[in-house]
Amino acid sequence: MRERVPPFFIFKKYPTPASARSVQFKGLAVPGFPGLPSTADLVAVWKTTKGQRFQNYRAVFTVLDAPVIARSWLLELAAGNAGAASAPAPWKDWIRSGRAKALASENTTAIRSAEQQRPDTPTKTAILRAVFEYFEPAPIAFEAFAARVFQMHDPRVIIDMITRGSVDGGRDAIGRYLLGLADDPVYAEFSLEAKCYHQGLTER
Repeated sequence: MRERVPPFFIFKKYPTPASARSVQFKGLAVPGFPGLPSTADLVAVWKTTKGQRFQNYRAVFTVLDAPVIARSWLLELAAGNAGAASAPAPWKDWIRSGRAKALASENTTAIRSAEQQRPDTPTKTAILRAVFEYFEPAPIAFEAFAARVFQMHDPRVIIDMITRGSVDGGRDAIGRYLLGLADDPVYAEFSLEAKCYHQGLTER
């Protein structure tokens, strides 16, 4: 029963002048995610390291829209009363209905201006001009070049495929970004689009 499910608090270490052990509250989480079967919020995963097999777990949580937690509720939790009156409304709603009101924020896309993207030194301008002039006769070949430059820029980038030159769905390359530890990685998939345009290369 949900009444017996304990809340999960997310804290981040946040040293202050008063105490090096201070933490910052980052969220209140509950098991599961909208659209995910109830049997999939905690899954056993087997891994192998140096020939030794061991079991790990993958858990899925939803962070509730509860930006503030009352200290009185923490004290009541310590006393074994998770459903106390001082519990935040999103938690009580989840206990009652099983529907989690997730913390959400609007997506922000920061697009640099054309001026910000132009080279800021004569050397960089010369390099960019040389790249453009090399690929100008065959701009599609620039896509593979751009993917490899992106890969060289960050060792966690893995390029899995350079897509074909046309009808590629707007994706010139597909890859994965390595997160976490190298011997127990988690991958975030990404796609890359590159264009070989001349945007007024001028000396500075």
